[in-house]
Amino acid sequence: MTAAHIAERNHWHAADGRGPLARLKQLKDLLALWRQRSYERQALAGLSDQLLRDVGITRCDAMNEANKPFWRA
Repeated sequence: MTAAHIAERNHWHAADGRGPLARLKQLKDLLALWRQRSYERQALAGLSDQLLRDVGITRCDAMNEANKPFWRA
């Protein structure tokens, strides 16, 4: 587990005095981020080899990114 994962987990569980509505917004934002990642990864997987070359990545790089679970950055 990386330091970033630990910091994210600790932030989520921190007792910072915020109420349930703030936690609900935090959860909504997290779900939106996961949805966006999933959408972008699927779009990346659908690009042609020519477009991937234009972007500067290989098909292998694109598939490695597309195959990551949505919760991993």
